[in-house]
Amino acid sequence: MSAQAHGRIAFAGEALAVERAALPEAHGAEGLRLPRCVPEPGDAARGAFSARGDALREDIALHAGPVPGRAERMPVASLLEGWRRGTTLVAPALAAVLRAHVSGEVPAAPDGAQSWEVAPGVRMRPYLTPTLPPATHTNTFLLGPEGGELVLVEPAPPGEEAAEDLARWARQHGRPKALALTHHHRDHVGAADRLRELLGVPLWAHEGTAERLSGRVRVDRTFDDGATWTLEGDDPARGAGPQTIECLFTPGHAPGHLCFRDVASGVTLVGDMVAGVGTILVEPRDGHMGRYLASLRRLRGLPLTRLLPAHGGVLAAPGAVLERYVDHRLAREAKVRAALGEAAAAGETPANASELVPRAYADTPKMFWPLAAMALEAHLLKLAEDGEAVRQGRGWRPV
Repeated sequence: MSAQAHGRIAFAGEALAVERAALPEAHGAEGLRLPRCVPEPGDAARGAFSARGDALREDIALHAGPVPGRAERMPVASLLEGWRRGTTLVAPALAAVLRAHVSGEVPAAPDGAQSWEVAPGVRMRPYLTPTLPPATHTNTFLLGPEGGELVLVEPAPPGEEAAEDLARWARQHGRPKALALTHHHRDHVGAADRLRELLGVPLWAHEGTAERLSGRVRVDRTFDDGATWTLEGDDPARGAGPQTIECLFTPGHAPGHLCFRDVASGVTLVGDMVAGVGTILVEPRDGHMGRYLASLRRLRGLPLTRLLPAHGGVLAAPGAVLERYVDHRLAREAKVRAALGEAAAAGETPANASELVPRAYADTPKMFWPLAAMALEAHLLKLAEDGEAVRQGRGWRPV
């Protein structure tokens, strides 16, 4: 799923020469596949970089590189405005050039880490975590103006080496102020305690997350729906002014699930509400299917420009993505309802979730049926709340 893009970008008065290329999504199950950004000899003052890699499906990516080719002139102001508003994705090399243009400094290569500044003050970077297949990584994020106050969201990876790497990455871009969690699952909190020690900052989360982590990870401050953070910058004239982040309470996948929206760009960290690789599991121990659907619908009605999931790539069309997730869940609910009816007609009730999986998840590889059984149980609980199913002993029957 990789495509290559080449082009030259250089300042030409108030314009940049750039190449436009439609490319696949940013990264998949194996983490970010980002361009290698190296200054070309003699080109540093003009901001030319070599960039090869993937960008975003269904969108225009602006790439920098060593081959002039199909370059076109684009006003710097237009490119900057789109980047700031979350409507234009740029490769890491271009983000470095744009930031340099704002500051008036000579462009430098990006930080060398496998990170991507999707919008000003919104950086993402994947780490290997013990997550569910097909995902293998969890994205960690830095929110806040370059050189200013930063909140590190999703301190996910386990292990000392990863925690120290995250601490270096945060300090490289500003002054860490806090750590924040979208929810309590283990592939989202692996570095939380160690990073608190390394950075000397508090851990923030929703009260529901704090309750689930009680006795394992200490949450220092809780936030609820509508709370905002103001992250101060050092120099507003250089594009590093205050940045506002809004908390969105989105229960369903987990009882204390939060999303975080950058107010200026509309780019939103959505945790495990949706994914760029695989799908989202809603299971009965932590999840609630009805609330999950309500949270998806609530997000669909908000002014979001990009979705940054915890697993997989940047999602460019929030409304369409969220609508697809709602439709998928409702279609699966219909299959569960039908499977329950078929079992009853065959005299096989009460039927438990495992017995219903072959009917309701016939389109799913058998290796995933144990996970499917958990999701099916969550669907059955929702059907019971809707008055369409009832538990009988260890099984279920339709009403």
